[in-house]
Amino acid sequence: MSSHIPLPKEKHSQTKLFVTLSSLQSKKKEAQRCIETHPFNYRCTVISRTPDLRQAAQRHIGPYYRIKLKPADLISIDFIRGYVQTSTIVALSIDERIDTGDVLAIDGQGVLVLSLCKDTYEVLGLVGESAKFPLQNDARHIVRIDLKADTMDVSKKYYQRIKTRFEAALDREMEFIVGRYDKDTGKSLNLDLPGATV
Repeated sequence: MSSHIPLPKEKHSQTKLFVTLSSLQSKKKEAQRCIETHPFNYRCTVISRTPDLRQAAQRHIGPYYRIKLKPADLISIDFIRGYVQTSTIVALSIDERIDTGDVLAIDGQGVLVLSLCKDTYEVLGLVGESAKFPLQNDARHIVRIDLKADTMDVSKKYYQRIKTRFEAALDREMEFIVGRYDKDTGKSLNLDLPGATV
């Protein structure tokens, strides 16, 4: 007996496969643009004739750091001023699955994206939108917070509300992978946070 349950064709998006020929040194930076527009992805499959691809990628992309943080740390004024406003930060929480848990990401443009299960979303109390996946209506929600916005200032009510809600609903440590890059050159920068390991 098969455990496969076919999904109704009209209710799910089609799987997409893109094949591209590119170089990590390309001025168009196709791979980087693709990665930056998909904040909840942290793995990709690369097929190459180059035997030392991993070392080449490490030289061009730079290291990712592993660190345990509370979500409130990502919205602290020190983090915003010291990292988000001065460099390009990409981050993804990796201790829960995107389809069953709460996953947070910073997308490289300074936007904190939260993919939350229904219970966390309701407790958090911030405005978001229903996720397109999974198929159950209102099972997951997406909340976007622009960390570079003028409203992310300690003197603003909006910031105080977000901080209070994070401390109430997301008061647990999560493991993140984080990359930090120069805004202009894209060169990898060190992440000087306590507990960060390459």
